[in-house]
Amino acid sequence: MSTKPDTYLGDQLYRLLPEVYRTRDNGDMAGVVDSCGELLDRMYFTLQQRLADCFPDIGRKQLKKGEKEIIVESRCQDWILPYFADLLDVQLVSPESDGRRQEVANAVSWRQRKGTLACIEELAQAVAQTEVEIQEGWKRVATTARIPMPLLPSSVYGVVDEPDMGIPQQAARHPGLPAVTVDFRFPSRSVQTDDDNPAAHRTNFSGQTVPWKQVNLHGAPCFPGNYNDVSKRTVDLRTPDEKRGHFHPKRLLLFAPLPDEFFGEDVQSIVWSENIFRSEQDDEKDSDLFETEGTESSWTFRALTDKPLRIEGLIDLTEDKIFRFERVRIDNTLVVQNGRLELFECAVQKVEVQRADTETAVFTGDNVLFHSLQAENSLVRLEYCTVLDGTVAAHLQASDCIFMGSIHKDLVSSLPPPAGCIRFSRVPESLLGFGGEKLYLAEETLSTSVPVFFADTFPEMGCGVLHPATSDSIRFGAEDGGEMGAYHSRHHVLRVQSALEKLKGFLPFGMEVVWIYDSMLHVLPPEEQ
Repeated sequence: MSTKPDTYLGDQLYRLLPEVYRTRDNGDMAGVVDSCGELLDRMYFTLQQRLADCFPDIGRKQLKKGEKEIIVESRCQDWILPYFADLLDVQLVSPESDGRRQEVANAVSWRQRKGTLACIEELAQAVAQTEVEIQEGWKRVATTARIPMPLLPSSVYGVVDEPDMGIPQQAARHPGLPAVTVDFRFPSRSVQTDDDNPAAHRTNFSGQTVPWKQVNLHGAPCFPGNYNDVSKRTVDLRTPDEKRGHFHPKRLLLFAPLPDEFFGEDVQSIVWSENIFRSEQDDEKDSDLFETEGTESSWTFRALTDKPLRIEGLIDLTEDKIFRFERVRIDNTLVVQNGRLELFECAVQKVEVQRADTETAVFTGDNVLFHSLQAENSLVRLEYCTVLDGTVAAHLQASDCIFMGSIHKDLVSSLPPPAGCIRFSRVPESLLGFGGEKLYLAEETLSTSVPVFFADTFPEMGCGVLHPATSDSIRFGAEDGGEMGAYHSRHHVLRVQSALEKLKGFLPFGMEVVWIYDSMLHVLPPEEQ
């Protein structure tokens, strides 16, 4: 029996007892105090929740339990947010809970600063729940120098040494000149700087926020088309999209990092071994990376990292159990010989299930990205999954999925298709027309359009992420109106659409917003030389 209470207020009561009683306690007194603490905890945290329900924004409270300090999030319940929104006349559009909270909490502030760059950037980041870097289109348009045009000091642009305007070579580098021709003598890019620099921007690069500035504004851009390209262009009158129509006085360019949940450079890794499955690992260095739970009939591997945990090496599971993996990335083959497999929010190179059973699902996938899937003798059930290559299954039940390759029963022939049901999914056009008594195709909910991914090679960054050029029948083709495929629960498409819709009410008349995904926002700028 534990000699210390497990409850928060029970621990406080126990510490108020005289030391002599605590020293002689064999655990019985701690148990009695803990039973009282359990009731007091319920009352205390219920009152704390009642208080938190009065405010929409997120708060944190630091509590001390014994010698340990714990941080408790104090936030209102999600169902209360629409009532706050109705009180403040706010239209909630963000698909994320934290985004809706910030919409309510900042409603008055955003209205007061309506139309300013600071408000637009803050709003876009709150609704889309991602980092955003803004460029004004009028600053990217080539203009002709005029005689009365004032020339601001170079210190305003973050340049410490004022150039000598009497020397042509130095005068040409003045950052305030309306120069159009690119100066190929110097590279133009972002570099890290100090917070007190008047030209400093603060941006989050893959979890690390640093101040940066643009150097050599007239120089040749090191990365054309990215957030740190400030070269001037002629006016582009084409309809704006991901690649064109950016350079116009009525455009506002929003650069956002490419979604990288599975394949970012900061993803942590471990090497698979049998000791992990047997829960016999002696080294505690990985205790903060994952946890395992095992019973006689099941075994669960759950990542504890902020991003899905990468597992290296072949995983071969032979026992007759239900194996469940949560929030992991497996760059090799996952083989299940006799058991059943469940995957949740995972990315797997190849899954091979050898057990034969067409009555009960042998493999279940929820929000999973595959390169290939093979279960030729099994019933497979998929929801919100993307398969980049072929799918082999005896029976297939799929909803809100994307199948890029063929769907068949065995490795020899692609016909007939597997029995089961496919609905609200993207399927190859060759699959249509082969439905029958065993295979039900909800053809009115299916799409045969070819999706466009930022990358379709496992494991490149952006693999399986839908590009804005993808057809709306896939981007909004899921049963609930979201995107099909493995990133459905992350709402990549809905977050961008919600931010663009929200910004319409905060921009000057006639302004348009262009959302541009930029992989350079994952790369930390170099330090200034």
